[in-house]
Amino acid sequence: MHLQVNPDASDLPGLTEHADVLVSRTPLPMTAACRRVRELLVRYPGCLVAAVPALDAGRAAVGVQGCDGGLWQVRAKREKACAAVSMHVVASVTHAWLAAGQRPDDLRFIAPTPF
Repeated sequence: MHLQVNPDASDLPGLTEHADVLVSRTPLPMTAACRRVRELLVRYPGCLVAAVPALDAGRAAVGVQGCDGGLWQVRAKREKACAAVSMHVVASVTHAWLAAGQRPDDLRFIAPTPF
């Protein structure tokens, strides 16, 4: 279990400091999204995963606390069998992966499976 918060929401300022996962809803150019992820991880050292959407549809920057070079540009891979995965899901699955003791570099893709 983890607490996921939008760091840009002004109605929950106290929760941001305690969040395990930060997911911004404000799309930025990819270089700015990467910079914002780094800023969030520095400002909130208790946060394990931060994600910021890019202006390009289906793209985002995702970062992991304390991981050298732990910043990735992710993109949605559209296939007939599944829809694009939301950034909230990507951040949550990344958190679960890390909480299970797995290495961030070993997480290659996240895709929903049809029921």
